[in-house]
Amino acid sequence: MTFVVTEFPKLKSIDYEGYRRVRKKDFEAKVKAKEGEILTDKKIFDWQQEILKLYKEKGFLLVKVDHQTAKPTHSTRWPSPTTLTRATRPHPEHRHHR
Repeated sequence: MTFVVTEFPKLKSIDYEGYRRVRKKDFEAKVKAKEGEILTDKKIFDWQQEILKLYKEKGFLLVKVDHQTAKPTHSTRWPSPTTLTRATRPHPEHRHHR
């Protein structure tokens, strides 16, 4: 019997893209990610939920949050640091005032 084990990648950085109405430091305060931490699907899901909550607090109810995880390059060995990208694109007419 052979067991194949794959390690989870480590987080290298997070890039926030497509945001306009929320400051980067607000994302960083909600997400609280640290370089080198183990990146899991659960962690990514939790970060997405935190970003959605932040936008809802600001009155943007129809925001979509996506992520992209970059794979290691051929010049680096696995597990390699991974870049996580969040793309959030609220549209001005999707803002609901309280």
